[in-house]
Amino acid sequence: MIRNDTEALYYFLLYCRKVNLRERISEEFADYVAYILSVCY
Repeated sequence: MIRNDTEALYYFLLYCRKVNLRERISEEFADYVAYILSVCY
């Protein structure tokens, strides 16, 4: 479970970084972030 929590945190922070830098976020990446967060929590 710790690995999943760490992975979820990593992808969430990566998502936040992309938002802050106004980078394009692909639909696949956004879907994966949503999936990994829903699995962990």
